[in-house]
Amino acid sequence: MPNTVTQDKSEWEEEVGRQRALQISYNNLKTDQDQLQKNYDSVVQDRVRLQKRVEALTKEKDDLQKKFQVTQGKSQQMMEMMMSYNRYENLTRKWNELQTSYSSLTIEQHQLQARHSILKMERDQLQKSYNNMVEDRGQLQKRLEDMTKNRDDLQRKSVGCLGEWMYFNGSLYYISSNKKSWQESRNDCLQRGADLVIINSKEEQNMSTWLRSAKFNKSQNFWNVLSQSNYWAAFEPNGFSQRDEDCAEIKNFHFQNAWNDESCDLERVWICEKKLAT
Repeated sequence: MPNTVTQDKSEWEEEVGRQRALQISYNNLKTDQDQLQKNYDSVVQDRVRLQKRVEALTKEKDDLQKKFQVTQGKSQQMMEMMMSYNRYENLTRKWNELQTSYSSLTIEQHQLQARHSILKMERDQLQKSYNNMVEDRGQLQKRLEDMTKNRDDLQRKSVGCLGEWMYFNGSLYYISSNKKSWQESRNDCLQRGADLVIINSKEEQNMSTWLRSAKFNKSQNFWNVLSQSNYWAAFEPNGFSQRDEDCAEIKNFHFQNAWNDESCDLERVWICEKKLAT
């Protein structure tokens, strides 16, 4: 069951990572959308200005046309008429250029409007995906909480079996009701097809302490076999000048580091550990 919880937690963390990536993508699209809106507004303003210039040029062209008609037939005004005609041609050319620019800006405006619509649609899709991710995360969180509660309930229910064997993380544990020396305690475990408990992790240290407290409801030091873990209490192991202290016991249960070296001849309760085949 702990492996399932770890797997679900990993899936949840992956879901959260994908959610964060979607949020970043959504923010980038929103920034692009804002920039496109600014570009669109600028194009609209340019189109209005160009329209006003076209109207002014059209009016000026009409005025020149009238002036050309009035001066027609008067030879002394021929030069002025020709200059006006050339100016009219220039204005016409400019008007055509402006018309072409106006058409290009109109096309660009339509393109920007289309991109704006696409971005809006993608934003809505991202928002929907985000909402779904939030809902999935809530369901995963509830599932994790339910599984954690079931695990804790199973551990509490196992208290009734403390006189026998208790399962934890791939091993079975048995706690004695009486006290013996270190070697006698280990012999008892060997006869049961097990060995004195070997502490290999903080979780196993906490489980052993909890098992001792549930059995005796008071402090009872117990023997253990050393491992590569290091949970010695402060200034331990320190030995003793009057006797050998070659065995390890667990005491000082209010602290994480609770190992103490002690004489092997003293009597302590003990916990046997039987590793299950995987």
